[in-house]
Amino acid sequence: MLSRRSFLHRSAAAMGATALSPLAARASVGGDYKALVCLLFEGGLDNHEMLIGYDQSSYNDWSGSRKLIMDAFDEAGLGSTRERSGLVPLTPQAGNSFGTRQFAMPPEAAELAQLFNDGKMAFVPNVGTLIEPVSRQQVMDGSAILPPRLQSHNDQESYWLSLQTEGSQYGWGGRFLDATNGSAGFGGFSASRQSVFLSGRESRQLQVRNGKARTAFGATGSVLGTSELPPRIREWYGRAGGSARNNVLMRDIMEKQSQAIVDMNFVSQSLKGETFGDQVIIPGNGLSEQFAGVANMIAQREAFGVNRQIFFVSIGGFDTHANHVDRLPDKIRTFSQALKAFQDAIDGAGLSHNVTTFTTSDFGRTLTSNSTGTDHGWGSHHMVMGGAVNGGGIYGDVAPYVVDHDRDYRRGALIPDTAVEQYASDLGRWFGISEADLDTILPNRGNFDRLPLGFINTAA
Repeated sequence: MLSRRSFLHRSAAAMGATALSPLAARASVGGDYKALVCLLFEGGLDNHEMLIGYDQSSYNDWSGSRKLIMDAFDEAGLGSTRERSGLVPLTPQAGNSFGTRQFAMPPEAAELAQLFNDGKMAFVPNVGTLIEPVSRQQVMDGSAILPPRLQSHNDQESYWLSLQTEGSQYGWGGRFLDATNGSAGFGGFSASRQSVFLSGRESRQLQVRNGKARTAFGATGSVLGTSELPPRIREWYGRAGGSARNNVLMRDIMEKQSQAIVDMNFVSQSLKGETFGDQVIIPGNGLSEQFAGVANMIAQREAFGVNRQIFFVSIGGFDTHANHVDRLPDKIRTFSQALKAFQDAIDGAGLSHNVTTFTTSDFGRTLTSNSTGTDHGWGSHHMVMGGAVNGGGIYGDVAPYVVDHDRDYRRGALIPDTAVEQYASDLGRWFGISEADLDTILPNRGNFDRLPLGFINTAA
C-alpha cells in the first residue's frame, strides 16, 4: 500500500526539476529501439476509395460499380478528381509487380502515393476479422466459423484491436508490450483516447494530448477554477487511513490514481527536453497534433527506460452512409498529410528503421452505393509505412471491382483474405516478439498458411 509519506515523496520527485524518477534511473535505451504506431480509422474507411483500379479495364469496373457516387462527384464539381487522368498512379518498387493490373490513389492522398512510390509505404489488401480461412460458399450457407457481430462498429473495432468483441480487457498492442517490457517503464501511449489496444496484463498506457502530457493536479495548476483544490486532492489520494482505504475497490482506485499522477507528471517533465513534434503539426489538422505527440515521446525515448514502445492515434468520421463526397475527400486529405509529415519527421531524426506505422479500422465498406454513401463491409485495404517496410508493394490479392465474385460478401463488400492476426504477426515479428509469445497473443494465427505476409523486413 502506498503511504501518504511515500506518495508525497514520489509526487515531489516526479514534479521536481532536479529529482530523479525511479524510471529515469533505469539503463539507457540502446540502438535496438523500436516503436509501433497504430492509426485507427473510426467508423470504417472506404477501402474502395484508397486503392483504385488504374488499368483501363479495372478502372471501368470501379467507376461503373460506383456510378451513383461518381455522379455525386460530378454534381459537386469534383468529377475530375475521380476521372482516371486525375488519379495518382502507384508504381511498384523493389521487385514488386502488379502483374497485368495497375492501381492508383485519389489526388487527396497524393502524399501517401508519394510514400508508396518512394518505397516507404506498402498496402496489405483485404484484411479483416477472421477466426479461420473461409470461402464465400461457407459464409453464404452458414457453415463458416465467423467472429461475432460483423456489422457492429464497437465490436469490430474491438475485435481488430483486441481479437475479442466489446468488453475485452487486453489488446494485442498491450500484450506485445507485456512480452517485451513487462511492467517496466512507459511503453504504451495514446495520443487520442484510452484504447483497449494498449491494455496489457502488466503494461500500462498513458495519454498525451496536443503533443504534451497533461500534468495531473500540477503544483501550479487549478481544478474547477481554484488552485486550492489540487493539493487537497493529492493529499486525499495519498491518505493511508480513512474509511475509503478500508474499501478494497476504493483502495485499488486510489492507488491507481496515485500512480497515474506520478506517471503523468514524470512524462510532462520529460517532454520539456528536446523534441521534434513541431515539425509534424499542420495548422488545422488535428490528426497531425496527435502524431506530434507521438514524435515528442519518441524524441524523449531515453527518459522512459524501455526499448519498445507502442502508440495509438485515431481519426473519426468514416461511417459514410450518406454525403460521401462532402465528407470523405477531406478526411483522406487530413490523414494523408499527417502521415507524410510524421514520416518526414521520423526520417529527419534518423529513426526510419526504428518506427513502423500501420492502419486499422472497424471494417471496409460496400463497393456499390446506397445513393450518396456506402454501407458497412468487412475486409479492407490497409497501409504500413516506415524504413523497415518493404515499400512499393501490395501484399495480397486485390479483388475485382465488381459484385458477385468469389470474395464478395454483399454488394462488393469483401470477405477477408488476410486475418488481423496474420497482419499483427508480421508486425510482432519485427517488434521482437518470439514465435511462442505470438502463438499465445494471436491464438488463431496457426489457422492460416500465409505467414509471414512479407510486407516488413523482420531483420531490420
